[in-house]
Amino acid sequence: MKELHIQKSVNYKYQQSSNKNMSKKIAAILDEIKKEYQISDKERLQLTKKVNSFIAELKSLLKKNNLKAKVMLGGSAAKSTIIRNDFDCDIFVRFDYKQYMPQEEKIDLYLAKTLQPYNPIVIHGSRDYFHITKEGINFEIVPVLDVSDPKKAINVTDMSPLHVNWILKHMNQRLRDEIVLTKLFLKANNLYGAESYIKGFSGHVVDILLVQYKTFLNLLKQSKKWKMQQVIDVEKHNTAKWLNESKISPLILIDPVQPSRNACAAISEEKFNLFKQIAAKFLKNPSKDFFILKKKSAEQLKQELQQKFKKESIFVLQFNLLDGKQDIILTKALKAYEHVLKEAQENDFEIIDTNIDFSNKDLPLSYFIIPKKPLDKLQIIKGPSIDFPQGIEAFRQKHSSAFLKGKIWYAKEPRECTTFDEFLTFLKNDSYIKEKVKEIRWI
Repeated sequence: MKELHIQKSVNYKYQQSSNKNMSKKIAAILDEIKKEYQISDKERLQLTKKVNSFIAELKSLLKKNNLKAKVMLGGSAAKSTIIRNDFDCDIFVRFDYKQYMPQEEKIDLYLAKTLQPYNPIVIHGSRDYFHITKEGINFEIVPVLDVSDPKKAINVTDMSPLHVNWILKHMNQRLRDEIVLTKLFLKANNLYGAESYIKGFSGHVVDILLVQYKTFLNLLKQSKKWKMQQVIDVEKHNTAKWLNESKISPLILIDPVQPSRNACAAISEEKFNLFKQIAAKFLKNPSKDFFILKKKSAEQLKQELQQKFKKESIFVLQFNLLDGKQDIILTKALKAYEHVLKEAQENDFEIIDTNIDFSNKDLPLSYFIIPKKPLDKLQIIKGPSIDFPQGIEAFRQKHSSAFLKGKIWYAKEPRECTTFDEFLTFLKNDSYIKEKVKEIRWI
């Protein structure tokens, strides 16, 4: 028994030493990342001058157009969570509630007229907002009603300034650093953003999670405990059980300002699980690589896939994007990929594996793993049932090979594409694809 006790003691000391060494390693990595991506005081001053100059111009234009509205900074500029070489500036134009509430559906039109001198890009949504590039800075100008009571919000964007005010109440320098670390980690692993082509963690979600867990490292550790439909309720609103079914997602994050809203409703099960997996990998074997976005070429991706799928055909597609705002053109690329997948399935191709990769936002890639054996030259087309005689005659006239099997009419017709390469060549001229991307190429 004495020997067993001694052995346990030795193991315990070794574990303590191992944990201490790991903690030091992680701390060193995080300190290095902070220094590398932290903007200098000089850079911050230059950005501040440019932003303040634009805000002054905007206020002057609002006054000139007789609009009663306030201008408010949002996003990383308001929270001072700016990442070096990665800065967009969100600005809210808060229209007076009493004056504009009866005509709230027109406030985006009023703002559009005001911004005409800048020739802005219009981003359509439940309420249009505007993209302007000036002096190297991308500005997003969002029209909202000026509300202090969440119940008065007409549009979900009306709540955004209240979200900013909420996080600012909790903000200090340590929290700023932890938010930046978390955003870098998420961006590097294609987990940042609630857009439909990402379905990940928005900036607002990051803010709430860091208020809850205090540090980036604790967030990673606690995520190991998350179960499907995990509920996080920072302000203890206890409203999760009242959420509409459409708002239920793998991670349920009760909005601290709007308790009826799941701030994490956009996150997909894939991205929820991926975050947990990558967090666990970092904690087990920490490395600076987890914070560096890795852009793969089509050739690199194909080589990786060839090692895993040695007996199948591998097609790596690259989507040449349209011109326009990044969020919009990437969403269109996602739609193009989904169209290819849908058409492939409808044309009887067996999809062993497929996915789309947005790590390179200038040139998204997707892949399709297909059996090498080509499809049969003839395809079976399903027709009407004998219970619906009105469609039988038309089906038989269209298909001379029509035959009855059981209660269903079928036909055998030559297949247009028997290989996936032929299918992709045929699909290149698809009108839907041409609306979404300039071109699809593949290797």
